[in-house]
Formats: sequence, structure tokens, C-alpha cells
Amino acid sequence: MTYNLVIDADSILYTSCYNAQLADKKSIDVSYTEEVRKASFNIEKAYLYFCAKVARIEAMVYSRHREEHIKGNWRGKDIIDGLNINIEIIFSPKHTFRNDLSDIYKANRKPSAIFGISDLKKLVKERYGATEVPNLEADDIVITRAYEQDNVYIACIDKDITTHSPVDCINYNEWEWSDYVDAETIENNYYYQALLGDPTDNIKGAKGIGERGATALCDNLMEPMTYDIFISKFTDEEEAILNMRLVRLDQYKKGELELWVNQ
Repeated sequence: MTYNLVIDADSILYTSCYNAQLADKKSIDVSYTEEVRKASFNIEKAYLYFCAKVARIEAMVYSRHREEHIKGNWRGKDIIDGLNINIEIIFSPKHTFRNDLSDIYKANRKPSAIFGISDLKKLVKERYGATEVPNLEADDIVITRAYEQDNVYIACIDKDITTHSPVDCINYNEWEWSDYVDAETIENNYYYQALLGDPTDNIKGAKGIGERGATALCDNLMEPMTYDIFISKFTDEEEAILNMRLVRLDQYKKGELELWVNQ
């Protein structure tokens, strides 16, 4: 059996480059200047860090199938018959469709002080192969693969992916698995996220609704969340639709970007 392992690798780029250069160590009163840190960067060392991380992620798939085999579950039979893994590395471009939708999207993030990220990305593409789709974040692509490919696992560190994924995910920050999410829960999670907003990405939520309010609205069994309830919490329908389009990861379908509209 062949499985597709799709990796949101943006974070691996950053950590690999960070580990391949001197870093400010303010906690022990040692600080390297920017010039020294830049001169210390080693692209080959960064590439080795990157490959090692990918290899460890791949090993988690083998481990999971081996554990399934020990338990006597059907998926473990792949270990005996032969388990093949196709790895796809996914990167994000600097500019995406969300920047076109909102001029404040991620505008609160400071430029990275880590050197060599673009150089390492180029090297990985040349040696390992990687996918980078114009205007689309890695999050969008891995979720697309989950819907459009068979036998898929996702690797990421972003809870926004794990809470909206129809397939099992590997969190390569915590080194643990999370199970797939059913369609109804995924949709409810999108409503929750759009209502709450995301300070990390500079997405403003519905005014006056915090975590408790969003949870109460989305987990109300007596009155399930609907489109009408959703838009009523925003200033207008346009604002509500914008928020949903900013948070959804399932808008890239069959090679085309299809911005969300109420179904």
C-alpha cells in the first residue's frame, strides 16, 4: 500500500536555519551581532537539519503502522506486505490571496531575524523537490491534498490544520498524532474560528465575542450554528463573509481557488 505524506514545511525552514547559525543567547548574557550571525550561517548544515526532520516525520508513519500491526488492526498489514510513502514538501509564498482580501492580514508580524530561509527553500526545491503554489499558503495545499488524494497523512504544527483536517495528522512540534475530524465538526470549527478571529494572523473577530461566546454559539445543541446566526454577529454580511474566507483552508479545489460562499 502506498500512502501520501504531505508536510507543511514552513516551520521546518525556520527551525533548520535557526539551528544552522549562531543565535542571540540573552538568557546567559551573550549576544552575537547581526553581522556575526549572518556570517555563521551554514546552508549545508541547515539542509541536513531539514532532511533529518522530514525523516523523523516519515518514521512516525512507519511506527504507527507497526503499532497497528501489533494490535492486529487491518492497517498494520502494510508493514508485512510493504509500506510505501510518497512525501510531498509544501512551502508558502510570501504573498497569498488573503493579503489581497485584507490589507492587514499578518501585518502585525515582525520580519524574521533568521538568515538563509529563502536560500534553504531554494536548495530544498532543487535537491528534495517541493510544492509552492502562487497565492496559496501551505495550509491550503495540505488540506486540498487531504480531500483530493487517497491514503493521505498530514504533518504540521498548526492547530488550524489539525482541527479542520479530514485525515489523521502528525504534529511535528509535539511529535504526536491527532485523529481526523468529521465534516460536521470541521464546518462548526470554521464558524468558531471566523467568529473568534485570530490575533496571530491579525484577523479581527466578531465584535464583543470572545472564546466563551464563540464556544457557546457553536456548541449550542438547542440552536445549532447557521449562516444567519453567524452573519448576525458581525457588523454586516460582507464582514462575516470576509472572515470566513480568511480562515477557511478548503477553498482550493481541483487546481482552482474558489472563495467561500454560503452553501
